Amino acid sequence: MEHSETGAMLSNSLSGTWTSRNLGVSGMAHDDLEHRLTPSFAEKPHEESKLEEKVKEEEKKQQDKGAAKPASDWKMSTMIWDGIKYAPLAGLAYLIGGGASLLTPIGLGVGKFITNWKKKTKTTWADMRKTLAVGNFGGAFAYWAYALPDFIIGSPVSLLGKIAKTVLFNPFCIFPWLAWYRKTDYIVNKHGGWNYMKGFFNGKMIPYAKEAYHNDLKKKLLPSSLEIFLTISPIHFYSMNYVKDPTYRVGIGTINDVILSLIVGEEGLLRTISNKLGFGKKKEEEKQPGPMPGHYMPSFEEYARAHQARNKKRPVPEQEYRMAA
Repeated sequence: MEHSETGAMLSNSLSGTWTSRNLGVSGMAHDDLEHRLTPSFAEKPHEESKLEEKVKEEEKKQQDKGAAKPASDWKMSTMIWDGIKYAPLAGLAYLIGGGASLLTPIGLGVGKFITNWKKKTKTTWADMRKTLAVGNFGGAFAYWAYALPDFIIGSPVSLLGKIAKTVLFNPFCIFPWLAWYRKTDYIVNKHGGWNYMKGFFNGKMIPYAKEAYHNDLKKKLLPSSLEIFLTISPIHFYSMNYVKDPTYRVGIGTINDVILSLIVGEEGLLRTISNKLGFGKKKEEEKQPGPMPGHYMPSFEEYARAHQARNKKRPVPEQEYRMAA
């Protein structure tokens, strides 16, 4: 009797032990299966990924930059030294266009101040000196653009002749000048004035010009030319037919730059009027690619955590996330 009871107890104990071990192994297998089936980004959603930490660090840096005002670069010593370095080029521009080379940079410089003020953007000396340098040669070339119709048509008396002279200047003389100005302004602001000058000797001017064409002239040259033709032609009619000295004509153009910058800024007169009347074309919002039907698309943070867990590389860029969608 005692042996049977002992045997039963032993049997139950072994059975319980086997069952608990069996359940333990089954539980571990279940956990492992669930671990493998569950995406890595869902394991610890409460923990911040490296990407999130990096984003927070960048936001903090931006806040610190906003809190600490940068020192102004409008220093007299810097301006004088830059003027000394640029003096040979200023002399060359003066030989080309005379006093007109000093008028256009004034108009463009004042216009830049006004435009940045309207956009609530600080004007730095580093940007202003580029504008003045481009305007310096722009004024020199503008002198000859204003003078060319006098050599071709002269001083017409009839109304038709005066209109022909005006049209010869705007758009036919303005178009190549504007192409030069936009190209030069793009290269100087993107690569620097000295790199622009060196580009004529080291073979980089052609790549610079191609870059300026694709990023600026291709989209903006024709609209800018049309804007000038439709808005400033009456002023050009007066200056080309009733003002004899090309330098004074450049001076009138300088006043145009200041007035238009004060009224409309970089948007242009026609676009500003169109926007005021509600006819301006609104930019279409960039559509985010949506998930395919029946396909679960995780958030960017979840996708980034999964990417880091798999590859142990730098945070996934948002462009790759969109491609994965």
